[in-house]
Amino acid sequence: MLCGLFLLALAVRALHLAGMADHPSFSIPLVDAATYHELALRFAETGTPGRGFFWQPPLYPLFLSGVHALSGGSIVAAKTLQAILGAVTCVLTCHLGRRLFDLRVGIVAGLIVALYGPLVYYETELLATGLATFWSIPLLLLLLRFREHRSPLLPLAFGILAALAVLTRPTTLLFVVVAAVWILALEIRDGGIGRPARSLALGLLGFAFLAAPFGLLNRSHGFGTFSILPLSGALNLYIGNNPDPCETLTARPGWEWSRLTNLPSLEGVDRLADHPAFFRERVRRFATGDPGGFVSGLAGKTLRFFGSREIPRNVDPLLFRDSSPVLRALLWRVGDFGFPFGILLPLAAIGGWLLRRRAPAVLWLFLASNAIAVILVFVSGRYRMPIIPVLSLLAAGGILGIVEMVRDGRWLRIGVVCSIGTGIAALSTIPGPFCEERLDYRAELDYLLGRSHYERAIETADPEEAAAELRDAERSYERALERRDDFADAWNELGNVHQVRGDPQEAMNCYAIALHHREDHARAWHNRGVILLGAKEHEEAIFSFRRALAQDPMYARTYLVLGYALLGADRTAEAAEAARRGLRIQSSADLRERLQALLAEARAASGHSAR
Repeated sequence: MLCGLFLLALAVRALHLAGMADHPSFSIPLVDAATYHELALRFAETGTPGRGFFWQPPLYPLFLSGVHALSGGSIVAAKTLQAILGAVTCVLTCHLGRRLFDLRVGIVAGLIVALYGPLVYYETELLATGLATFWSIPLLLLLLRFREHRSPLLPLAFGILAALAVLTRPTTLLFVVVAAVWILALEIRDGGIGRPARSLALGLLGFAFLAAPFGLLNRSHGFGTFSILPLSGALNLYIGNNPDPCETLTARPGWEWSRLTNLPSLEGVDRLADHPAFFRERVRRFATGDPGGFVSGLAGKTLRFFGSREIPRNVDPLLFRDSSPVLRALLWRVGDFGFPFGILLPLAAIGGWLLRRRAPAVLWLFLASNAIAVILVFVSGRYRMPIIPVLSLLAAGGILGIVEMVRDGRWLRIGVVCSIGTGIAALSTIPGPFCEERLDYRAELDYLLGRSHYERAIETADPEEAAAELRDAERSYERALERRDDFADAWNELGNVHQVRGDPQEAMNCYAIALHHREDHARAWHNRGVILLGAKEHEEAIFSFRRALAQDPMYARTYLVLGYALLGADRTAEAAEAARRGLRIQSSADLRERLQALLAEARAASGHSAR
């Protein structure tokens, strides 16, 4: 039975991968997936984690780097392994259902997870979602085991599993704390003080055994601080908790995202390790200064979390339904109603009521703590995936309960239950559409594909291959601009394509259009300045570079080209200062060498010997 469920889940995921194989994004990771892919490749090659490992949760890029090391960087191998892991999650869900309730509930829940379209999509992308969902089931199985057998090794194992889960998805930390309190409460109930103290010590030891090395790596190779939480955590908290959350929630990859991450720098906080404190203070001031707005924001995020639709983050899974027969059948939207969550939630509510006396407290604690943790930060479809297996258990109870009612001919009760389910489905559908849902994700997908093609063109040494990638980039940007002619990022990137091709005038036209739509676009100002510098129009170049730095004072490359523009204008003291300011920013070794060379040249030009 478990073998059959595994094979079914794996077949569904294999069919999805086969359908996606012809889509450009299959071999071109986008946004977070691209970041994870690059980090993993670099770590597999060098054996040293970069700072990016600790910008986001570090365990998934470490996992991916192991896959890449064994497969030679194969994206297909990584997605296949994750599909297998997803099939294992289905089997574990079935086992959990059998342990908690009975075999029938386990089988139905396993089938739901096997056929849950959004989970199939996220498990086969280079994202941490599938791994985060996987850890939730072993954690619950271990806690159930502890409820039945007080083995001293179980708290130790719980600490290790908890560390794995937190290092994959930090919002799990709330459940870990709640579960630890639950364990201690069970120990105290059984009497004595020694056993709770021992369990706590063993749990902390297991957690530290895995978590501490990551904290040390962060201090030595990351951002110089001992922390297992990602540097982006406080930024994510701010994204969902500020006076204008729609502005932050809809900040897109490109200049909008760069400007958001640069907020501390604009306020004079230059050290990256200090940025989390800046964002946390912003959230604190908002919560205390406008408690009504803060509570209203929490209410809006609660509606998003329990909404029937999948709230997109960077890429909308619905865009891939044309490529994947699995998504066409298992992920869709009719008006404001979203499938499958719009069906899963009411069934889980019905099942939760029917199984309320049999479901252990830890199950409810898991659902509540995960929902609260995500709502406290911000909501997207992929962030609620870890609760799907547990909701599937309750939904299975609801399905079986309705089947039994039909079999027994209890028509009045069926009518009441169906009315309640329909009401919950309606309530989960009515709110919205939310601001994140109003974006044109198809235009953004074309833009992201264009960026990937452009980066490949820059990196390749083969002229013909580079030219082909540039053509693909240009076509992608043009498709994006056909849908959104005010897409400043796409205009800027299209200008970069023309600049690489040696057409500075067309590039300048594109930068001008980008700046017309977004006057604060630092990258467009920077790129405009580079062309002017090449034309030896030094004063105009200086003006452009200073406009760029006014919006992004942490972009070291702009200080480099500003310095050379200032040298060209015989403003050597200012050129030396630009080099020094660039050197104060953490950047690549190559860029630092170029900034040092600029500083030496500026000193020599001003009559001083370089030191």
